[in-house]
Amino acid sequence: MAFMNYEITGKQPWWQVEDGETSFYPCAYFTRSEVEKLHDLDSGATDDIEKVNRIEGYGARLSAPGYLDCTEWGVYESRAAAKAALDEMYGDDEADEADDDPACEAALGC
Repeated sequence: MAFMNYEITGKQPWWQVEDGETSFYPCAYFTRSEVEKLHDLDSGATDDIEKVNRIEGYGARLSAPGYLDCTEWGVYESRAAAKAALDEMYGDDEADEADDDPACEAALGC
């Protein structure tokens, strides 16, 4: 994913949804009711209300500049934890470029 860049926000409030998998939405752009509708949750049902929590943290994802492509948000306690999580999940593509196949390079004239 060489064309993807790290995107790490400042500390801010997020909606955390636990609905089979964990999803995060920035509170600045989504209301609780909008998040509930996205996940087909009923705000009157006790079980569904417990699935949406307001938390604070640093959001992290990969984003492709100039495109709409990006990964899902993850939210972490610190900026360092957010960067470490991106490193662990997606690795460092720069190391891959040094390990390119020489046969491919010769054939393509890279």
